[in-house]
Amino acid sequence: MMTNNSNRFQLKPGDKVSFLDTVGGGTILSIDEKKGTALVEDDEGFEIPTLLSQLVPAKTKLTDKQITEQQPILSEQQDKEQHSKVPATHHANGKKKTATEPILEVDLHIAQLVDNYQYMSNAEMIEYQLAVFHKTMEQEYKNRGKKIVFIHGRGAGILRAAIAKQLDTKYRNVCEYHDASFANYGFGATMVIIK
Repeated sequence: MMTNNSNRFQLKPGDKVSFLDTVGGGTILSIDEKKGTALVEDDEGFEIPTLLSQLVPAKTKLTDKQITEQQPILSEQQDKEQHSKVPATHHANGKKKTATEPILEVDLHIAQLVDNYQYMSNAEMIEYQLAVFHKTMEQEYKNRGKKIVFIHGRGAGILRAAIAKQLDTKYRNVCEYHDASFANYGFGATMVIIK
């Protein structure tokens, strides 16, 4: 007798599911119990035959409570470590001046934010990452001169573009932004400076 996720999760046609082996998911169109497969229509409308053992029920929309329970912002220890890494700057007269404010790094890679991200759709991942971005901005927008590096990764640029859009619209009066240090982050991070 074949053991598969349909027995464990009671999957049926019409159920929203996520793929275990790849990012994304879709809706089950049909199930072939004999072969242990399902025909899944993904978010782009493609029909994908998939083993039932590679499917799990899709996670429901994230709540504000779930978002606030996560701790994407630096812990106190990480904050101290980051503070010690802030380089000294120089006045025009050549004397050293030490930076007093550490740069806050917020890693928006989904694997850093959510334990079971493989059960989330692409849209849910972006929604969650943007919620963390907004939470950080709301916590820091009154700290004039604060520097925040949002590490979004290079990828397809979807998260980077979504962050830029928010910075250009919702936060345009409270901050300026640019690509973070290429030497430290490559093309995968955005530096935000609160005005």
